[in-house]
Amino acid sequence: MRKNKSHRYIPSQGTAFAEKKEMLKMGKLAQQGWQLESFAFLGYRLRKAEPQNLIYEMDYHVVHKADMNNYVDTFAAAGWNHVCSAGSIHVFSARPGTTPIYSDRNTSYEKYNRITRSVGMVTLIFAILAVVGFGLTAYTENKDSFVESIYFYLGAVGIIIAVPALMTYTALMFRRRAEKKV
Repeated sequence: MRKNKSHRYIPSQGTAFAEKKEMLKMGKLAQQGWQLESFAFLGYRLRKAEPQNLIYEMDYHVVHKADMNNYVDTFAAAGWNHVCSAGSIHVFSARPGTTPIYSDRNTSYEKYNRITRSVGMVTLIFAILAVVGFGLTAYTENKDSFVESIYFYLGAVGIIIAVPALMTYTALMFRRRAEKKV
């Protein structure tokens, strides 16, 4: 962990893989006086604050800027404070004893169902890009051409994004399936 006087960076294990574990860790860090401030590249940015007993939860929801205040107000009415957002991932904090954001399996299943569809679409698009890019590379007549290089780089970008996206998609599918079982 990199430390500085007022801020600290901690790496993420990936919300698709360790969401609950990371949210529990954020609660423990808040008790030590380090509160979540924002998402950072492959991790979280914390700020020094008074120690507090907090719980954290995530919500996956596409919220347009015009609707963000209503979205946050809905959670605030239930005792949850908006901490930060990155794309469709939103983190909220509350005092222990606050009713969980997802209090039953059905709503939790819907939470993972929303994000699984989005990640699945990204995975599919970049997998297709990889196949098309590498496929066109294989069928290019002149192997030293600029066009062949473009096709190769398209395929490489596709595979570089598709593989981690597929891992994330798989983890979310397992989590979604676990929530569906009764």
